Amino acid sequence: MPFSASKMTEYILAKASQSKMGGQKMQPMISAVSSAVCSYLPKAAEVSSTNLVLGPGNGTYRGTLTGCSPSTMGSLMASKGQSQGLSSQEIKKFFNAISFGVCQILSGSVTAQGNVIGGGKGSGQGKITSLSQSELQQRILSFLKGKKFLGGKTEALASAISFGICNHIMGDIKVLTTCTGYINNWGGRSYRSVPGPGHLV
Repeated sequence: MPFSASKMTEYILAKASQSKMGGQKMQPMISAVSSAVCSYLPKAAEVSSTNLVLGPGNGTYRGTLTGCSPSTMGSLMASKGQSQGLSSQEIKKFFNAISFGVCQILSGSVTAQGNVIGGGKGSGQGKITSLSQSELQQRILSFLKGKKFLGGKTEALASAISFGICNHIMGDIKVLTTCTGYINNWGGRSYRSVPGPGHLV
């Protein structure tokens, strides 16, 4: 399963362990964040893609994600966190661990797929749209509260994590797409397909 909360938790815990982070509350907190992210992204993300194709037709496209950078995502989280009073070295390590886990999942088995109208075989490039930082923040906050994390900094933590994830995914990550379909009498011309909204799987 590409969006696996348990797998993301493993990645984050491994990175946290490398950074000498631990504590009794670490695993349930990371598990809550992973569950929130993995339940949100497949449903919320839309993929917009344009493909240069060989002729008119219909079909589907699949895409792989590229450009996911744990350091960039972590820096966005740290910047947002600092503006809300989260500036310790430990919290920066925590953000780096979260970013590492999210990027491992996105760069590993996650793909984009969608339908194409008016285009046959070809390839192109797309991007991920429609993520809402506020919605992801509330999802993370809800999962954290479900694990009894009710401290004053919980909302700021959820805000920083959601800010880093949404801004990096929509701003920096590209989707390299491949179109498959049938081709009608195209007469040697090129056509640009009009894909419907795709999604992450």
